[in-house]
Amino acid sequence: MKSLRYKVPPKCFLRRNPQNGTHHANTALITQQSKMSATINPAIYPSKPSSEDALHKYERIVEEAIPSLLRIARRLTWPDHDLGADIVQDAVLKGLRAIKSNKLEVSCKTTSWLKQAVYLEFLMQKRDAKRLSFLGSESLDSNAAITPQPFANDLSLELRNALDELPDEQRILVILVDLEELEYQEVSDVLQIPIGTVRSRLSRARWKLANRLHHLSGESK
Repeated sequence: MKSLRYKVPPKCFLRRNPQNGTHHANTALITQQSKMSATINPAIYPSKPSSEDALHKYERIVEEAIPSLLRIARRLTWPDHDLGADIVQDAVLKGLRAIKSNKLEVSCKTTSWLKQAVYLEFLMQKRDAKRLSFLGSESLDSNAAITPQPFANDLSLELRNALDELPDEQRILVILVDLEELEYQEVSDVLQIPIGTVRSRLSRARWKLANRLHHLSGESK
């Protein structure tokens, strides 16, 4: 998949470890933005006694969810390491804006909301990349060097290639259920689809994966 390249904002909610290339939450910046969000435009967004507590809770949720969010994003955008990190950052930013505008209530479902935001951001990036490619835009750097991903060793090359061949709506189910080990109900909440649809799509995805891997196994003999 050709990726849409864009500049990362100066205030990045993800910090990259230069030694191993992994990312983690920039909690100091999240705290700073949370305080700003809690006090900005009081006439438009009246402050609530618990608003600051909600933003601190969101900070803690983001810090705990970052590893899972990055795995999901990078498996969706493989082999583009940077695009996965960008998608997670955008999802975190959308969460902050939603809390500031009272559209998101911080609760036990916030992590699921973030996973959904990651998937929707991936779909938007893919749509925009296809549109620019169709228009012949030079903003797509197809020759950019690919950075090895931290999760590269936990999946075989054959499985990663087979996953990449699945339709997006099936690939995300394999990632969430079989790799991230989410329950069907949580996946249903994340993707906003009935559990029956989760089961049927996942079944078709597994069948395709099994056939593809069997075909590749036969070719290697």
